[in-house]
Amino acid sequence: MSEIIKYARTTLLILNERGLAPTPDNYAKIYCEVSGDEYVPFVKAGEAEANSQSAPNKVEKAVKETTKATVVAKPAPPKKTTASGEALGRKELLNPESFLLGRRPILHASQLIAGYELSLYAYGQQSANEFSIGELAIVLKDIGSEGVLQEILGFIPITLDDLLGTQISLLSSTRMVLELADGELDETHIAKIIELKAKGFKFSLTEYFEPPVSDAVIKLMDFVKFDIQATSNYELEEALKRLRRLDRAAPIAINVETPNQFAFSRKHSIGLIEGFFFQHSDIADSTANPDQMMLLVVMGQLLTDVELPRIEKAFQGHTTLIVNLLNMVNSAGMGLARTVDSLQQALVILGRRHLMRWVQVLLYSNSDLKGAKLLMQIAATRAKLMDLLCTTHKNVEKRQELYKDNAFTVGILSLSDVLLGMDLAEILQQIGLEEEIVEALISREGFLGELLTLTERLERAEFEEVERLLDELDIAPKDLRHAQKETLRWVNNLGKSSGE
Repeated sequence: MSEIIKYARTTLLILNERGLAPTPDNYAKIYCEVSGDEYVPFVKAGEAEANSQSAPNKVEKAVKETTKATVVAKPAPPKKTTASGEALGRKELLNPESFLLGRRPILHASQLIAGYELSLYAYGQQSANEFSIGELAIVLKDIGSEGVLQEILGFIPITLDDLLGTQISLLSSTRMVLELADGELDETHIAKIIELKAKGFKFSLTEYFEPPVSDAVIKLMDFVKFDIQATSNYELEEALKRLRRLDRAAPIAINVETPNQFAFSRKHSIGLIEGFFFQHSDIADSTANPDQMMLLVVMGQLLTDVELPRIEKAFQGHTTLIVNLLNMVNSAGMGLARTVDSLQQALVILGRRHLMRWVQVLLYSNSDLKGAKLLMQIAATRAKLMDLLCTTHKNVEKRQELYKDNAFTVGILSLSDVLLGMDLAEILQQIGLEEEIVEALISREGFLGELLTLTERLERAEFEEVERLLDELDIAPKDLRHAQKETLRWVNNLGKSSGE
């Protein structure tokens, strides 16, 4: 294996000199010519070209065709079924509405988002992560990769069969990190990885210890994942020494769920972290600043009969808050017929209900806490998703607007204790919220409490729990998919000028 990289580099030079296209076949031919190995064709001549047609439904058609033309035939996956037990056909599986999308955040040590671990789940499926690259491509196309990835990286698991197949071409090469669990790569795999890296794809290794991985494979990787909860201190230190020696593959700590595990990762200079450690109120020594305390007062005023001039007066002296409020109110896609130019206009045009929502979002955008931007994005995602989902409940119809407002409030305040460094009960008491909202936030009780739990399980890609809660709440999977699509678009547009 130690000679593979040398041969692969030589292969690239020869391809360039001869003016040959960087196809798997050409890589294999040159590699075998250099190494003396026997050449085995990847696919029959013309099959790869047949899959690059430009038709109106290019992605869907390519998925169906490339399923027949992969290098190594995959065993047929278990049949997926609907909730009623009926088997889902291939045509149904290619329908974007058949899938729930999971996005687990991967963070920089500074708690800014570096990427998302993407996963799919078909409602009624027996086990998670049984999705093809083609199916993921369809869902990304349906939602819009801009809304899903927001110009950052998407990490997706692939098999060695996927690596040698043609469906990877359906993905954006500049956004995707292809994750391999198997580090035992042969010459064909190496050549294909080099080809894909030349096109802009990045690679990650998820299984470092079993089986042991060679230096040659590590040098091809952009990232290597380490499970903090399953790796001893000694194993991790030795692995990190090796990565530093090879000067390749940035380490990612995964399953980092507590502040102590986060501190452990930082101690070992691991710069990328996957996990939900940041949702603990003791992750930082945070305290509410004067702007945030004022916003809590305004929330209480908006829930009572306080006149609008008194609310406007509360904003005096908080210029940054007013500017940020107007930016969000005028965000692209917010649907206002005219631009709001002043706080007074915002108070009059929006009214108490909608102003309450923006004030809640402002609570996050005016924080000095490291990671506040991430908390705002997650809280806003919960709030909008709950807002859109609550109307599917059978008892909501008569109280729809009230339920929508309450649902949004529950979602947006669900991380306020982490943000402000205060006890959640104390925050809610200062605002003076009704009992239904308090019960949902404190104990996850009632319809709104279950709805909040649903959004939290979706965040963590705990799909079996998501499916159970959908059934319990009598919400159709397609309603969740549509709500998720609209939510991602809405959150992505927060704060963007409508003129952009």
